[in-house]
Amino acid sequence: MNPQHARLREEHRRLQALAQAHPDAITIVKVDDDPPVRYLLDLHCTGAASLNEVSDEVVLKKTFRVQIDMGSKYPVQRPAVHVGSPFFNPHIFSSGAVCLGMPWTPTQSLDVFVRRLWGLLVWDPEVLDEMSPADSDAIAWFKRHKDRVPFDRVDPTLPPKAPPEPPPPPKPRITWRG
Repeated sequence: MNPQHARLREEHRRLQALAQAHPDAITIVKVDDDPPVRYLLDLHCTGAASLNEVSDEVVLKKTFRVQIDMGSKYPVQRPAVHVGSPFFNPHIFSSGAVCLGMPWTPTQSLDVFVRRLWGLLVWDPEVLDEMSPADSDAIAWFKRHKDRVPFDRVDPTLPPKAPPEPPPPPKPRITWRG
């Protein structure tokens, strides 16, 4: 058996296991070819869709459609990744191509790669690379608002991020009349 084909089939098996273990986080929408060389995934994570420039607030969305092309030289070369619009992210070019901002090693598996991609989409500060932005407006927003990220859990294998606690009700005011 061709070693590259065996690796691609193993990658597919591992990605299926990740999606089956976390159906709330990852949906495999489509797989092309045998062995699989192209994936269409829905990553169900909260990330930025756009920026309201007037209020300087990001508009969030809950699902990102992601295409991963393994390429003919995989695993020597990293997969190519494109995200469907809308998106507002320091690591995504206007074309939808993702600048992964991380070194690629041929030993990295596809399931781990998808988990790191998730981290980029939710703006995990541990994954974002401020020195390698694909969108300068997004990295500028990130630098101004580091306290607001990540938008979601930083890994799809973690429990969903709890919504923020509502602020406590105001304390009653005591006034003296005299």
